[in-house]
This record gives sequence, structure tokens and C-alpha cells, in this order.
Amino acid sequence: MAENWMERLPELGWLEDRTLRACCEAAFAKACREGGWTPEDLDNIPMTLGFAYAPSLRTHIRAVACLAHQTYATLVAIHGNNPRLLPDYPTLMAGALLHDVGKLLEYTRTPEGTYAFSQKGLLLRHPFSGAILAAQCGLPDTVTHIIAVHAREGSANPRTVEAQIVNKVDLLHFESVRQMLADAADNA
Repeated sequence: MAENWMERLPELGWLEDRTLRACCEAAFAKACREGGWTPEDLDNIPMTLGFAYAPSLRTHIRAVACLAHQTYATLVAIHGNNPRLLPDYPTLMAGALLHDVGKLLEYTRTPEGTYAFSQKGLLLRHPFSGAILAAQCGLPDTVTHIIAVHAREGSANPRTVEAQIVNKVDLLHFESVRQMLADAADNA
């Protein structure tokens, strides 16, 4: 039976293009299969291995998608429907949802039940593995571009406006979580 990705990531419903949504769902399913995960594991895999008590990968993906959606809504409120001043919404949302899909290949669960970098992850960070996976699942180049350049590896490359937004909202969530966890540790 196919996994209902809309239950796990309801923000997929913001993608009205059924073909684009199906490609995103296929990318998550393929990443889970290849990484040895179940869809439920998204609730346990940390968004980063860089600090303790990190929220789950699912939480982070949803946060980035919501921040991208709100950014788009704010731009519409300010600029109206001027297409010259608005990013492409389907591309933005697909990129936001898939920006970290490669982490399902980058991480592994250890025999002790903790999380570590997989052999593949030691060789190829998630922006690269995620972009390759997305392309294999039929995502357009505009979406694979977002995945490929959303992290530090993309800093030296030109970014589309959609990629700029995903980069910024990803960093916003990541850095705010890092700071809040650091503040909590300092106050413990």
C-alpha cells in the first residue's frame, strides 16, 4: 500500500499541480526506500546531527514549507499579483518541501539507536544527493536547483529567487532552533 504523504506532510496539499505533488511524494518514498527508513521515521530523525535536542526532520521540513508559504503570502500582500515581483509558487513550495530530502540518504541509525552520517552521507551531502534523487523522480530543474543550492554548498552559485527564499527560511528555522536550544542550556 502506498504511503499517504499528505497525512505526514499536509503542506503537500498546497501544491495544486497533481503531477508536481506526485513527483514530490515519489521523491520522499524513494529516499525512504534507499535510506532504509519508514515514513514514520521522519518524526524521529533529527533535523541536524549538529546539536542535541534538535526537532525532527519532519518538523523542520514543515517549518520551512510554512515559512516559504508565508513569505509568498506576504509578497502577494505587498506587491499584489504583479508577476514580476512574485516567485513561482509551485516551484517555491516543491523546493521548500524537498530541500532536505537528501538527509534520508545522508543519515543512518546506528545499532545503538542514535543517528550518524551514513557512508553515502560522508561522501555526498544532502543538497547533492537530494537534487539527484529529485531529478530521478521527474522534478523540474528549477526545483532540483533549490535543493542543490539551499545550503552552504550553494553559496558560491547564483540562486533563483525561489532558491533565495528557501535558503533564507531554512537558515531562519535552523538558526532560531540552535539559539533557543543554546539559551535553554544556558538557563538550565
